[in-house]
Amino acid sequence: MDDLVHELSVYLLERLKERVSLPSSRLCVGISGAPGAGKPERREAVATIVPLDGWHLTRSTLETFPDPQLARDRRGAHWTFDANGYVSFMERLRKSISTEDVMAPSFSHSLKDPVEDDIVIRPHHRIVIIEGLYVFLNIEPWSTAGSLLNERWFITIDADVGKERLCKRHVETGVAANWEEALWRAENNDIPNGVFIQEHMLPPTRVIKNIDDPNLVSDT
Repeated sequence: MDDLVHELSVYLLERLKERVSLPSSRLCVGISGAPGAGKPERREAVATIVPLDGWHLTRSTLETFPDPQLARDRRGAHWTFDANGYVSFMERLRKSISTEDVMAPSFSHSLKDPVEDDIVIRPHHRIVIIEGLYVFLNIEPWSTAGSLLNERWFITIDADVGKERLCKRHVETGVAANWEEALWRAENNDIPNGVFIQEHMLPPTRVIKNIDDPNLVSDT
């Protein structure tokens, strides 16, 4: 795993050097993969990470849907996100870097809702990684944001490994009360979402096979 992380880090730094003639331009990297594939956690340095989870629609918004129960059960499907808000963020991010910060929402697992303007992308963040299932879907309005990415990386994972990770995460974060409920959610929501993105994504610039490393921590 260390070798792969080093290879990918060097690759991004080399790509950033290529943009030296464009000092006001960021390198934007989208990382997607089936639920449980293991997208990276946030880091603070020349690079930073923005999870797509911040664009979840709030629970109160889901209650206004024609079928609130379906919306609650399928929370995490692409239609339960604020896609237009994500596109707007990507458009702001791709504008010339100035002295101004760019704000992004985060997601609170304790509140089970987004927290507005909780992540700060500062001018010195020259590499911005956006991770989440739908960062480069090929359907509108998602595809507008996906086309603004310099890199689109897709992580693959064994289906059984992904399911086990999902169930464990759902129980640990309180999304599910027990393993049985977590398994139901994985099979009826997360796994179908993973199939959906593989059938509806812009062409990845790189496909990465997941490596199970207990020394690394990931949020998904």
